[in-house]
Amino acid sequence: MSYLTRLFCPGKKRISAQALKKGIANEPLGKLLNFEDEKTNTNNQIIIRKKNLELLIIIELLPQENQEDKLKLKNIIEYSKTKLPGKNMKWVKKYISKSKYIYEFIPLFDFRTEKDFEILTLIQREAWVYSRGIFQFFGEGFTNESGDLVLWDYPFSITGKRFAAIKDFTKRWKTFEMTLESLSQRKYFFKGKVPKHSKLIFRG
Repeated sequence: MSYLTRLFCPGKKRISAQALKKGIANEPLGKLLNFEDEKTNTNNQIIIRKKNLELLIIIELLPQENQEDKLKLKNIIEYSKTKLPGKNMKWVKKYISKSKYIYEFIPLFDFRTEKDFEILTLIQREAWVYSRGIFQFFGEGFTNESGDLVLWDYPFSITGKRFAAIKDFTKRWKTFEMTLESLSQRKYFFKGKVPKHSKLIFRG
């Protein structure tokens, strides 16, 4: 399973080590971590270590400052293995083209345990709360801004349930609970339709 993740953000608010540290300061797992901002020749990074100095996660910050970078960002989706639905694909491409930052979450050598995964999830959630955006989970797919699956990149053998969403004729999201191993539900989803007999989820 790949834990590599990208967060695409259209806003101008840039995430920093200090913002993440402050955001999770009251979380028990947050008390185990140190955060550092570091600038390289090509981009900015946030380095996350455990208190024992184990190197756990690097977040690469990739600002989109010119047309060449914007084109590269827009083309990222073209090289993923994600499948249709077409309306969702169109929406994700447009969202990506408007994104000002990509945050790439890279687990490192000392990332080994279930608790490390919980830390990664906590940091991703706080980054999303701070800056908003959509996720690309490698080996899973792309989400919308609510975290619902909108483009598929799961392996054939995947099982379980998760919220997914389809753009309807009003250009609004229709969210439902998807049974991932169901070939019938996959077929409907790939065609841009809500699967029959699936449970609809109503967002407030």
